[in-house]
Amino acid sequence: MWRSGRRIRLQNLPFRLLEALLEHPGEIVTRKELQLRLWGAETTVDFDHRLGIAVTKLREALSDSAENPRFIETVPKQGYRFIAPVQAVEAETAPQRASLPAEAPTDAAAAAHQRTAWV
Repeated sequence: MWRSGRRIRLQNLPFRLLEALLEHPGEIVTRKELQLRLWGAETTVDFDHRLGIAVTKLREALSDSAENPRFIETVPKQGYRFIAPVQAVEAETAPQRASLPAEAPTDAAAAAHQRTAWV
């Protein structure tokens, strides 16, 4: 992930969470969907605690807050929603690094054949 021309390191789990949210921009991604996607049906973990940590780390990377979200909205007892505008672009035309304002994240996470950029 890039921001203001600088690489932001993001651990695997928060990155996969970001991918899941970006695949459904503006829509609630339920806690159950996230549990299945991030840990699978067969894995037993302290899901609530680990998801909370992943959301916190992702918000830190995006300079976002739960109290005044610009990117990730918590929907109580349901899940999370990515609320910033998202635009999908073809991988062949997408730059490796986007130049976006300092307050917006600048690299893409998306499905296999697309890149996603925040606008």
